Amino acid sequence: MRIGDVDGKGRIYDKEGILIPEEGETVYSVFPSIKINLSGNWSFISFGNSIFDGDWGNGTVFITDRRIVFIRRPDVNLIKSHRVYGGDAELFFLDDDSSDYRAAIAHAKKVNLFQAFDFLEIRYEDIERIKRGPTHWRFCIKWRGKHASFTTKSRIAEKILPMMKEQDILKKKLPKE
Repeated sequence: MRIGDVDGKGRIYDKEGILIPEEGETVYSVFPSIKINLSGNWSFISFGNSIFDGDWGNGTVFITDRRIVFIRRPDVNLIKSHRVYGGDAELFFLDDDSSDYRAAIAHAKKVNLFQAFDFLEIRYEDIERIKRGPTHWRFCIKWRGKHASFTTKSRIAEKILPMMKEQDILKKKLPKE
């Protein structure tokens, strides 16, 4: 799994926010104007120079034969609504004076200044298990010793599962029926 922003410009996405496929990679599905949910420990999601919160705006999900990539431009107004997730996906609100709030606003301004996008890249081999719900699927990810989960609508999950099955990655990840 990889989270980034300006560092992905020209490598992960082009100037329009469209995925740049890796050599030999095939894009199978594109879902525009999608909201995703990435949950986990807040310090995990905001590691390094990248901050990622699923509530900061809709984006585009690209399903390829190797990975799932979500690309979007963060919405400063959504960040200013103070809605962010804390540990264990518990909802809490930041005050305007908090360092997390200031970091989130600075992040969005940086991304917009450089005409860049946020991105979230999940390679199929990073997915540990899959949980199916009535309308959504949760893909549980372990990365750098931490756990997170990527939740998406069933119609998107239905495009991801064949890619994982084709690569023999799906074994032991689906719940027993």
